[in-house]
Amino acid sequence: MKTVKEWLNEINIQKLIGYYQTMYPAYLDDTRLDETMTIRQCRDMELSTLQNAIHNLQNMPITLPDDGIQYIIFGHKILIDSSDDEAYVIVSVNELLDYCIGADTSEYDMYDPTEILSFLVADTLFTRAHIYGLLCDVLLNTITPHLHRESPKKANPLTIPSNTDANLMDDLFPPAQKYNEILQAITKLHLDADAYRLRGVIKSANLQYADYKRVKELYKIYRLLKS
Repeated sequence: MKTVKEWLNEINIQKLIGYYQTMYPAYLDDTRLDETMTIRQCRDMELSTLQNAIHNLQNMPITLPDDGIQYIIFGHKILIDSSDDEAYVIVSVNELLDYCIGADTSEYDMYDPTEILSFLVADTLFTRAHIYGLLCDVLLNTITPHLHRESPKKANPLTIPSNTDANLMDDLFPPAQKYNEILQAITKLHLDADAYRLRGVIKSANLQYADYKRVKELYKIYRLLKS
């Protein structure tokens, strides 16, 4: 498997920038703009900014995270508004070898760019087919500060919930007593209780689908490591 940095040095950069601009429309620093600038000039400014940022990543030294763990980054399918989408997460090599599909996965926005560049990219069919999407996700998590762009606010529906996610999961799937109380309140307000139930079913199905796809990719990576 190649590292993220190796992929960045081999990929078609212009194609990558095209993907990135499509997936994440830019919000440039207002201090660099004025009312006389054309849309073309703004786009050229963003293009230059992206090219410089990617060049810096290509020449940046790589380091393992402080915990000394080698991570693998991979993609898998999720559902957003009933349409297929992709999500990208990391898994520890040692944990994957020890626990197979029971290994924890997580987001990686807390890691420094030099550490992200050291991640191994899973050599699976799905991840290879979505390599530009994966690298766009990497760019979003590494050069965001330089582009004055905030990362998406929506919660990632695919990671295994930890204790810190308990409140979030309670919101999605409240305990039975709280669930019944909500239904009673909805009924008293003459709202559609059936619609509320169906929303819960959809949320549950989306999470199950994402977890199913994540586990399938984990097993494929596990078999690659064992081969």
